[in-house]
Amino acid sequence: MPDEMRPEPAVIFEVKASDWLEHASLLSNPEANALADDAAVEQARSLGLTEEEIALLRTPEVLSSAPQASEVRKTLKMSSARRSTGRIAERIVANELEHNGFLVRDLNLEGLAANVDLLAVKDGKMWQIQVKGSSYDQQYLENGWWFQYGYCKSEHIAERHTPMFNRVSSSFRADLAVLVCVKSPREYRCIVLPIDRAEEAAQINLDYAYRTRKKDGTAKKPSVVWTSFYVPEKTSDEKKQEIRREQDLIRPFEDKWDFDIAVAPSGTVQAVVNEGPVTADLRTELDTGAF
Repeated sequence: MPDEMRPEPAVIFEVKASDWLEHASLLSNPEANALADDAAVEQARSLGLTEEEIALLRTPEVLSSAPQASEVRKTLKMSSARRSTGRIAERIVANELEHNGFLVRDLNLEGLAANVDLLAVKDGKMWQIQVKGSSYDQQYLENGWWFQYGYCKSEHIAERHTPMFNRVSSSFRADLAVLVCVKSPREYRCIVLPIDRAEEAAQINLDYAYRTRKKDGTAKKPSVVWTSFYVPEKTSDEKKQEIRREQDLIRPFEDKWDFDIAVAPSGTVQAVVNEGPVTADLRTELDTGAF
């Protein structure tokens, strides 16, 4: 396996998360109200944890198992695996873009990744891309290809106008979302969605998967928003119709790497050089084309 495709060491996130758990007093006090502990959340952010990782660590399952070190480590490793999958997915997308004639820059290396993971440049035009990675699910023999739109929050469930993409106020705003399901670094599937199509599909998914009530009448809790090209048999006809409507929206965009023909770029390279919140090194590289 090439070095650039190797996952990040799992220990990095595990150490950071353990620091946060200790700060929140979870290991010694499972009744600690970490859900309301803003200081703990700020500490987690300062340690470099993502919002999705913080949300995972604040779930009741983790809080209740906090005194059990083995369970905590298991939870942390699961989240670390997701983090590694995300980085592999970004490298896969970068490789595909370069194969299709784009120059690519990874914004995560610059610490500028709000809303956007990659910049893709071609013929002096620039597209900003967000990557959502997931792992092939080995539990499903015929249908392990599951993609994700990201982690929804309570406001996404309560209010349909709350966006799943471009959530942060920033000069960087994604033009495309690429959903990647990774079976191995050589075997994967990609859905290359214009951002408006990705948002529309995600909202349909939220409508049928999260904005409906559970059988006992209670509201569903925020979690990862999953999709696939599979329609479960044991579900209502109404839900099947909505699933197919979502699938019809995203299916034409599998491996659609010639998006430069149809998707308007966010701007020219020069505009980003002049106006974008970029580092000096990236500004020089954009200006000279020396990616």
